[in-house]
Amino acid sequence: MNGHNIQGFRNILVYEYVGIDSEVVRDVIENHLPQLQEALKDYLSTGPQY
Repeated sequence: MNGHNIQGFRNILVYEYVGIDSEVVRDVIENHLPQLQEALKDYLSTGPQY
């Protein structure tokens, strides 16, 4: 999961909330949130990897 994917999902949630498929949101939370959490932990402990 990269920053562009995260930002794109955020933009959909914020700007197109009327047409959001709750099953897609559930899938992201259940299947991708743990990856995001680990990536954020790594980022916060080591800083950005350029």
